[in-house]
Amino acid sequence: MNTLIIGTKKFPTVLAITPMEQARGLMYVKANPPIMSFVYHKPELNKIWMKNTFIPLDVLFCRAGKIVLISRGEPHSEELFGPDFPTDLVVEMLGGSVELYDIAVGNDV
Repeated sequence: MNTLIIGTKKFPTVLAITPMEQARGLMYVKANPPIMSFVYHKPELNKIWMKNTFIPLDVLFCRAGKIVLISRGEPHSEELFGPDFPTDLVVEMLGGSVELYDIAVGNDV
């Protein structure tokens, strides 16, 4: 298991690096999802959807070690969401985690 650090908080994370891992994400996970970090080798436009995702997610879009946008993903939504600018890391975590851990735009990642 890898570690993701947001501010001063440490979280275990699963890395999604290959296109197949990134396409699947947390689809079909019904309970107790891991935190998943989608790592990109260079910044690119990253939009996601929640098709086949059963649980609400907080989604952190990051660039150059900072959170630049936080979105809420609703289960089974096929609407694409994300920033209109490149990011190099996307983090999916259980919905409500942003509030629980006081995560905000501008935090170091």
